[in-house]
Amino acid sequence: PGLSNCSSYYTIIESVFRSASQQCVDNIAYSWGTYDEMWPGDLDFLTNAFKFCKPIEDKYALSDMIGWIADLYGKIAMVNYPYPASFKQPLPAWPVKEFCKFLSSPLKDKALVSAIAQG
Repeated sequence: PGLSNCSSYYTIIESVFRSASQQCVDNIAYSWGTYDEMWPGDLDFLTNAFKFCKPIEDKYALSDMIGWIADLYGKIAMVNYPYPASFKQPLPAWPVKEFCKFLSSPLKDKALVSAIAQG
Protein backbone atom coordinates (compact mmCIF):
# COMPACT_ATOMS: atom_id res chain seq x y z
CA PRO A 1 0.00 0.00 0.00
CA GLY A 2 1.16 3.48 -0.86
CA LEU A 3 3.93 2.38 -3.23
CA SER A 4 2.12 2.92 -6.50
CA ASN A 5 -1.31 3.00 -8.03
CA CYS A 6 -2.58 -0.53 -8.72
CA SER A 7 -3.45 0.37 -12.33
CA SER A 8 -0.08 2.01 -13.11
CA TYR A 9 1.19 -0.99 -15.06
CA TYR A 10 -1.80 -0.96 -17.44
CA THR A 11 -1.72 2.82 -17.72
CA ILE A 12 1.90 2.66 -18.86
CA ILE A 13 1.18 -0.12 -21.36
CA GLU A 14 -1.72 1.85 -22.78
CA SER A 15 0.47 4.96 -23.11
CA VAL A 16 3.09 2.96 -25.05
CA PHE A 17 0.44 1.73 -27.48
CA ARG A 18 -1.15 5.19 -27.67
CA SER A 19 2.24 6.61 -28.73
CA ALA A 20 2.02 4.32 -31.75
CA SER A 21 -1.65 4.88 -32.59
CA GLN A 22 -4.83 5.97 -30.83
CA GLN A 23 -6.81 3.81 -33.26
CA CYS A 24 -4.75 0.81 -32.16
CA VAL A 25 -5.68 1.50 -28.52
CA ASP A 26 -9.34 1.90 -29.48
CA ASN A 27 -9.34 -1.41 -31.38
CA ILE A 28 -7.68 -3.23 -28.48
CA ALA A 29 -10.23 -1.78 -26.06
CA TYR A 30 -13.07 -2.91 -28.31
CA SER A 31 -11.57 -6.39 -28.71
CA TRP A 32 -12.13 -7.44 -25.08
CA GLY A 33 -15.90 -7.52 -25.57
CA THR A 34 -15.50 -9.11 -28.98
CA TYR A 35 -13.78 -12.17 -27.52
CA ASP A 36 -16.60 -12.66 -25.02
CA GLU A 37 -19.20 -12.30 -27.78
CA MET A 38 -17.55 -15.14 -29.68
CA TRP A 39 -18.61 -17.57 -26.96
CA PRO A 40 -19.78 -20.23 -27.75
CA GLY A 41 -20.29 -20.09 -31.52
CA ASP A 42 -16.95 -18.87 -32.86
CA LEU A 43 -14.41 -20.79 -30.80
CA ASP A 44 -13.07 -22.60 -33.87
CA PHE A 45 -12.50 -19.21 -35.49
CA LEU A 46 -10.49 -18.03 -32.45
CA THR A 47 -8.47 -21.25 -32.36
CA ASN A 48 -7.61 -20.94 -36.05
CA ALA A 49 -7.00 -17.18 -36.06
CA PHE A 50 -4.40 -17.44 -33.30
CA LYS A 51 -3.08 -20.82 -34.55
CA PHE A 52 -3.46 -22.50 -31.17
CA CYS A 53 -2.32 -26.10 -30.92
CA LYS A 54 -5.33 -27.07 -28.82
CA PRO A 55 -8.87 -25.89 -29.54
CA ILE A 56 -10.63 -23.40 -27.30
CA GLU A 57 -13.50 -25.54 -26.02
CA ASP A 58 -14.82 -23.85 -22.89
CA LYS A 59 -15.05 -20.57 -20.98
CA TYR A 60 -11.88 -21.43 -19.02
CA ALA A 61 -9.84 -21.77 -22.20
CA LEU A 62 -11.37 -18.55 -23.54
CA SER A 63 -10.44 -16.78 -20.31
CA ASP A 64 -6.89 -18.18 -20.56
CA MET A 65 -6.66 -16.90 -24.14
CA ILE A 66 -7.76 -13.41 -23.09
CA GLY A 67 -5.18 -13.43 -20.30
CA TRP A 68 -2.50 -14.58 -22.72
CA ILE A 69 -3.32 -11.70 -25.08
CA ALA A 70 -3.25 -9.16 -22.22
CA ASP A 71 0.13 -10.52 -21.16
CA LEU A 72 1.37 -10.28 -24.74
CA TYR A 73 0.56 -6.56 -24.87
CA GLY A 74 2.60 -6.00 -21.72
CA LYS A 75 5.55 -7.92 -23.10
CA ILE A 76 5.49 -6.07 -26.42
CA ALA A 77 5.39 -2.74 -24.56
CA MET A 78 8.36 -3.76 -22.39
CA VAL A 79 10.55 -4.49 -25.42
CA ASN A 80 9.47 -1.47 -27.46
CA TYR A 81 13.04 -0.50 -28.28
CA PRO A 82 13.99 1.85 -31.14
CA TYR A 83 16.28 -0.84 -32.55
CA PRO A 84 15.80 -4.48 -33.53
CA ALA A 85 16.30 -6.96 -30.71
CA SER A 86 16.28 -10.71 -30.24
CA PHE A 87 15.02 -12.64 -27.24
CA LYS A 88 13.19 -15.84 -28.02
CA GLN A 89 12.50 -14.50 -31.52
CA PRO A 90 13.79 -11.56 -33.54
CA LEU A 91 11.89 -8.35 -32.88
CA PRO A 92 11.73 -5.33 -35.18
CA ALA A 93 12.55 -1.84 -33.98
CA TRP A 94 9.48 -0.33 -32.30
CA PRO A 95 7.48 -3.60 -32.14
CA VAL A 96 4.37 -1.83 -30.80
CA LYS A 97 4.28 0.34 -33.90
CA GLU A 98 4.72 -2.75 -36.07
CA PHE A 99 1.89 -4.53 -34.23
CA CYS A 100 -0.38 -1.49 -34.49
CA LYS A 101 0.00 -1.36 -38.29
CA PHE A 102 -2.62 -4.11 -38.39
CA LEU A 103 -4.98 -2.03 -36.24
CA SER A 104 -4.70 1.33 -37.99
CA SER A 105 -8.36 1.59 -38.99
CA PRO A 106 -11.56 0.94 -37.02
CA LEU A 107 -12.27 -2.80 -36.98
CA LYS A 108 -14.95 -5.01 -35.48
CA ASP A 109 -15.79 -8.61 -34.89
CA LYS A 110 -13.84 -11.24 -36.87
CA ALA A 111 -11.89 -8.62 -38.84
CA LEU A 112 -10.63 -7.17 -35.57
CA VAL A 113 -9.67 -10.55 -34.14
CA SER A 114 -7.90 -11.48 -37.39
CA ALA A 115 -5.91 -8.23 -37.35
CA ILE A 116 -4.84 -8.77 -33.74
CA ALA A 117 -3.82 -12.34 -34.52
CA GLN A 118 -1.76 -11.11 -37.49
CA GLY A 119 0.10 -8.61 -35.35
